[in-house]
Amino acid sequence: MSGWIKLSREIEDHWIWSDPRRLKMWIKLLFMAKWTNDRVNVGNSFIELRRGQILTTLRTLKNQLDCSRATASEFLKVLEEGGMIEKEVTPKYTIITILDYDNFQPTKQKGKGNSEESEYGQTDQGLDQRLDRKVGQLIKNKEENNKEERIISSSSSSSREDFLKIFEEIRNDGEFRNNLRTLLSQSENEIGEGMEKFLSERKLKEDFTGDRGEIRGHLTNWLRKHFEVKPRRQKNSNNQNNNQNGKTEIDRRRGVTPSPEHHPGIRTTKF
Repeated sequence: MSGWIKLSREIEDHWIWSDPRRLKMWIKLLFMAKWTNDRVNVGNSFIELRRGQILTTLRTLKNQLDCSRATASEFLKVLEEGGMIEKEVTPKYTIITILDYDNFQPTKQKGKGNSEESEYGQTDQGLDQRLDRKVGQLIKNKEENNKEERIISSSSSSSREDFLKIFEEIRNDGEFRNNLRTLLSQSENEIGEGMEKFLSERKLKEDFTGDRGEIRGHLTNWLRKHFEVKPRRQKNSNNQNNNQNGKTEIDRRRGVTPSPEHHPGIRTTKF
């Protein structure tokens, strides 16, 4: 795909400017949007697309935006709630409509005299004024900046917050931690450290999916793999301690108590 897009300096005042990753994803959507009305073949039918629309699937979109499906879906949700896009989801495809696309990417043609007019008959000055008004609807006023930013931040991180809340409840579940200690033969500190590593990995991958049961299951399986070598070392260590105490596994099973001679630290006196 060749060509170019327009990018207003006003974007520096938009909330998305402070999030480099989402800014890049938003610009990528502008790249992907149709510049002119188009007719696209999908299977045995044709879909009419307008300027500013994108025909895609979540699988394709995650590759285009270089992120996970969950992150792509959450990003579209944030844009939709922020009044920047609308989306139509079907079993086969998703149509994303960039709202006010003509204001972001106006087309121009030569007008009277030497000035350029848009297809709506506006001069550069009139177009700039129109752009300022439309972009101003998306940009937060200074008085409302903090409030609106919290609202957008809250909606964009809802999945993250829900996951962290559930994980905190699981981490503080004493019965569940005791079951993990018994299952994995690990100390309380080791279980706690393992939980922290699991959480860090989820944050790194931005994977905040799953309900309470699924998260518990994923955590258990992750810890099982993480500690897969340690239980064997612990078992060998226990056997060595038992042998040093002069009592073998067979002795315990038979109920045999070793004689004092087997204990090097015990002195016996013969009468």
